[in-house]
Amino acid sequence: MEDKTKIYVVTHGNFIIPKVPGNYSLFVGANGKDDINADYRDDSGNNISYLNPHYCELTGLYWMWKNSSDDILGLCHYRRFLSLNYFSDDPKYFLTAKKAEEILEDYDLITAERYTFYMRVFDKSIDHPNHDDVYLLRDVVKDIYPDYLEDYDWFFWDNNKIAWYNMMICKKELLDSYCEWLFAILSEFDKRHDISVETGYRVRLQGCLSERLLNVWIHHNISPNKVKYLRYVKTDEKSHEIIKHLGFAVKDLIWPFYRLFHKRVVEENTK
Repeated sequence: MEDKTKIYVVTHGNFIIPKVPGNYSLFVGANGKDDINADYRDDSGNNISYLNPHYCELTGLYWMWKNSSDDILGLCHYRRFLSLNYFSDDPKYFLTAKKAEEILEDYDLITAERYTFYMRVFDKSIDHPNHDDVYLLRDVVKDIYPDYLEDYDWFFWDNNKIAWYNMMICKKELLDSYCEWLFAILSEFDKRHDISVETGYRVRLQGCLSERLLNVWIHHNISPNKVKYLRYVKTDEKSHEIIKHLGFAVKDLIWPFYRLFHKRVVEENTK
């Protein structure tokens, strides 16, 4: 019997995937490359695998959108997994397909816990993306999805939290809706921005922008009590959860005072 739920673990090279039921490896950026030890490739069927240097894990997300018909779909990374235990990094606590199904009986979306800044997300946008990128992306959203503009402005200018890494698990129809919105915005952004001039980490600009856009889309479409934020484990790093969350708490204490001196002013600053 076919699985009801698939959580795709995107990778660009060989790796030892933890044995997590319902997790399947997806080779992203596979276009023109030899096989690796992955269950799927993102250059089969309807795909944008060739865009992987710029779109990163999004070529995997696009492939899932266009080629998978499972009831519930998820995206994680080969070295980042969602965990049900707040302190242990043991893979036995990594989110399984069955547990995802149980969570989604009460929630609409599962994603990574949010990182907390003491300043606005906009003020942290200094390289990939930088302020010009944020304003250009805002113009795109304003032109093709104007009903999201308020959410966009809230996220960048009146908010200090972000869910990173484009990690998400939800029902297929919700993922379809998100992908239609996301890739329409990125396609239009590509028409207005010459990615060929970028070097270094900024080559991955669209992948970075999409992390911000996921938060905008969630704010617009899903009630806060219907989003399940789970801790993510980086398998190549030792976690320090207590220290990290003490830092988050301190930043949240600073945030109201920071806002006093950084009012939400958008229109007069946009280009």
